[in-house]
Amino acid sequence: GKAIIIQGDVSSEPAANAMVSQVVDVLGGIDILVNNAGVNFPAPFLQIRAAEFERVIGVNVAGVFYVAQAAARVMVARGIGGCILNVSSLVATRPFANGAHYNASKAAVSALTQSLAMELGPHRIRVNEICPASVETDMVRPALQNPKNLAHRLATIPLGRIGRPEDLAGAAVFLCSDDAAWVTGASLVTDGGLSVV
Repeated sequence: GKAIIIQGDVSSEPAANAMVSQVVDVLGGIDILVNNAGVNFPAPFLQIRAAEFERVIGVNVAGVFYVAQAAARVMVARGIGGCILNVSSLVATRPFANGAHYNASKAAVSALTQSLAMELGPHRIRVNEICPASVETDMVRPALQNPKNLAHRLATIPLGRIGRPEDLAGAAVFLCSDDAAWVTGASLVTDGGLSVV
């Protein structure tokens, strides 16, 4: 296959449009979009600064909106459908403390996923989301360094371990594949069972 790297700020509509245009120029089109950019600045609600709130909403919500809109326009123009996969979070429906802005951003992603599934379905564009929790990424890793926090997380995950990014790959590939050709507007929880505890 062919891979290219394009750097840009998804929270900027012009940058999102430019990134999509570059992909189309090099690869000829877009069949699958995975919206995976996200940021978080954990803090108690009363201490969240406006700049932190705006950055979380900018990347986590506006970024999904801008990139999805730009990619969907390309997909619609090609006329052969496509797939958009958004990465939300379990906190969209089960919020955690010290993350009001992050929780709200992921709830917005979930609502956006369903809205896009409804509006883009007639164009044969499927839109789904995965909702991970407690996955060891660069964003989560600092919280896992706290032994008490780690122990609490492990005690509430039935599968008994923190998730790895590769644990999400199968779910993502399924939702973007022809095996999920009749799936749109769906939310697939990928949390090791945390949501049932």
